[in-house]
Amino acid sequence: MRRIEATAGRLPDEAARYGGAFYKRGAGSLRRLGRSRIAWNKDGQHAAIIKRLQGKQGQICAKVELADQHRASCQCLLTPAGKPAA
Repeated sequence: MRRIEATAGRLPDEAARYGGAFYKRGAGSLRRLGRSRIAWNKDGQHAAIIKRLQGKQGQICAKVELADQHRASCQCLLTPAGKPAA
């Protein structure tokens, strides 16, 4: 589990280093990753890991520019059905 969490937490960090990672093609790939994480936790067994990843994701998204919906795309990564986090 630690390996999954480490890898899942590292990918958004790496994506945040590239200006367009949360836009168009990059955003689509990251949304698919987010959906797979949510599916992985469908029974709630990994809720603590998802919660930690959501916290880290929130910190990353706060730094992403608002332009062209980049931040909204970032916030959709770890929420059910790709909805922006509250």
